[in-house]
Amino acid sequence: MTKSDMEVVGNGARKSGAGDIKPPPEASARATVAANSGAPSARPSRYFYDITADGTHQGKSTIATRLRAHCEDAGLSVTMVRIESEHVAKGLGDDDVLVPVEEIGQAGRVVGGIVGVMEPALTAVTRMIERGGVVVMDWGGGLGEYRLELLAATGLDHVLAQENIPAWTIVVATDIETSMAQALRVLERTALMAPELQRAVVLNRLHGAFDAASSTPQGRRKDALLSHKGLGATLNFPLVSGQSMAALAPLGLDHRAMLELIPEEVARRLGISPFLARALLAHFAAWYAKSTEEMEKIAPFSE
Repeated sequence: MTKSDMEVVGNGARKSGAGDIKPPPEASARATVAANSGAPSARPSRYFYDITADGTHQGKSTIATRLRAHCEDAGLSVTMVRIESEHVAKGLGDDDVLVPVEEIGQAGRVVGGIVGVMEPALTAVTRMIERGGVVVMDWGGGLGEYRLELLAATGLDHVLAQENIPAWTIVVATDIETSMAQALRVLERTALMAPELQRAVVLNRLHGAFDAASSTPQGRRKDALLSHKGLGATLNFPLVSGQSMAALAPLGLDHRAMLELIPEEVARRLGISPFLARALLAHFAAWYAKSTEEMEKIAPFSE
């Protein structure tokens, strides 16, 4: 399985001629973490996030991973639930939950159907209700019907609402007509099956900048998506400049760990020049800081 553009400048940030923010990795990214960690203690200590998209290669897992880091920056304990193939699952901790897609396909043979298969994930939700923390549930592409069946069978949205737990469904879309049409359909069906979940859409600039005119078919799709009744938030998610995320991926580090890297270490481990390493870290730091702004729309921890 697998469930971006903005501008925050930290101390010492520089802006290139092309308009990209180039903060030193030692500056804006760490400043963002420090700011979030000072969130007031009066905020809720329990949160639930359900990240989904009908198609694959929408960037859901990147959004889920970034959301996890945002919550951890605020001092919250996060349990990641990933519903994906056990052959590609990665980045999970000891307390995280993997529900293999291979088992989802056998739900009809399990006591309780999809609820029985998802029991480890629901146990994580119960633990969050009792002890606090965050559950981020990252659904693989093509599992929409199972997801809706789970929501309908468990009344999960009502359970969370009764506990006064902020709970969001986050639908990821790219700048492709079919992706936006699918995202709108997911929002509409979620509103029917789980009306007490707040609904958000992520406009992930993975395949384009969502800048088509409203007179075009692509623009009309975007307008229809953003006009969804009950849409609680729109997150405009940037891309990392210069293919820097992909270049840093072989390090095998989570987002927060990458903030702690220094150029010399990256240069040594990747076999590149210190100048290129510094650029990669600067691009990543700018993306992290900007994406924090967007995450605050559904996880407001810094105020």
